[in-house]
Amino acid sequence: MLLHAVKDLIGRQGLIHPGDRVVAAVSGGPDSVVMLHLLNRLRFEIDFSLHVAHLDHMFRGEQSRLDAEFVGRLAESMGLDHTVKAIDVPDYRSHHNISSAQEAARIVRYAFLAKTAECIGANVIAVAHNADDQVETVLQNLIRGAGPEGLRGMAYHSGMIARPLLDTSRADIEKYCDIHGLETRIDASNDSMYYTRNRIRHRLLPLLESFNPAVRQAVSKASRLLTIDDEYLDTLALRAYDELWSGEEERLSFPDEGLARLHPALRRRVLRLAVERIKGDLRDITLGHIEAMEALLEKNVGASADLPGLTVYRDYGRLVVGFRPPSTEDTGLVAELQVPGENLLPQFGIRIRIAGLPSPEAAQVTPGRWRLALDAAALPGPLAVRFRRPGDRIHPFGMTGSKKLQDLFVDAKIPRWQRGEVPLLTAGDEIVWVIGLRAGSRWLARHDTVESILLEAEPLAADRAL
Repeated sequence: MLLHAVKDLIGRQGLIHPGDRVVAAVSGGPDSVVMLHLLNRLRFEIDFSLHVAHLDHMFRGEQSRLDAEFVGRLAESMGLDHTVKAIDVPDYRSHHNISSAQEAARIVRYAFLAKTAECIGANVIAVAHNADDQVETVLQNLIRGAGPEGLRGMAYHSGMIARPLLDTSRADIEKYCDIHGLETRIDASNDSMYYTRNRIRHRLLPLLESFNPAVRQAVSKASRLLTIDDEYLDTLALRAYDELWSGEEERLSFPDEGLARLHPALRRRVLRLAVERIKGDLRDITLGHIEAMEALLEKNVGASADLPGLTVYRDYGRLVVGFRPPSTEDTGLVAELQVPGENLLPQFGIRIRIAGLPSPEAAQVTPGRWRLALDAAALPGPLAVRFRRPGDRIHPFGMTGSKKLQDLFVDAKIPRWQRGEVPLLTAGDEIVWVIGLRAGSRWLARHDTVESILLEAEPLAADRAL
């Protein structure tokens, strides 16, 4: 009996517990009506509360409005509170430039369900995906070239989402409707060959059944077996991820040798985890993107791959995953310094203190990353701070001649994304100091300097230090 089968699944998978508040997503179709009927029968036995939610996507005009009225009456007939709302999904899709109408509907629907759950204090959202939906999802993902995660199909529960009918066939749902005389609404778009899922349902599956009449059961079995293996590999990948990653809020990096040592099955999962942690989800991320990330391990420093919203690039001994790096071109930002004085420069991430210093003492100051003494009278212009510009050069302390700033950064193994954020001390058009990295050799204070100044810089945050 279907009631007992669903109750067993709910208990076995821990979908609903005593005291839970459950939002049931009801479209009015057979699947969701049967789910609501079953949950309403079980709510006293398991001891949970039930609230009905329906979203009118405004795709089907008068039919959509009638669906909403039907669900409202159904909820009232069961004595259940309900939330019914209409949202113009076609308008949402247009404004957010979403290519697929079904994807726009999915985004809006789940946002509506989450908001409804929040408003009533629910901790479970029950949706009516069934066993046939699962088979269609797996086949659709296979056609798209999905990896193991996509071939696992839908989970019994994910976050607040619970799927109590995931083991129930569409045939059993229709039989339940007949036995209990349940009225339902029919969405004519379910028969439209415009949608890939419908073509799989009405064309591909019947063709596959001509090869194997039990193909639905075979796909379901393969998906369950793959889920078990994939969950184990995910556990190993998470452990490897935790051992390898380092970084900050918008950027993660991994030692390339550590990644290269991992088995490809684990390495790809680690890279997917990195993308998910930075991006927030894996939407639009394909196996091809993950393979492009892997390929960078065989390329030279500076090689990169673009992903939707992200850039991955090979750095010195590391693979870096993050939002697209800021431009390394000059932004035109310039801050003139007060001499003497304390200069707080949050836009450059530093503080610079400048004070007069007797020349004999100034001559003893060793020019370094954060401290140097200058001949103030010899400087070719007022002191200022800016970021790098194309063609910048410096005469590095301890070296003869000048050097391109680009080459200085490469020699020091400064990551590409960070080079445009390194503050430069200038005097007129000349670079005096690459702050935090290397002092210039010109205009340093000497024993015979008439007017010497001491400059001491410090980063405003530890992660700005090079």
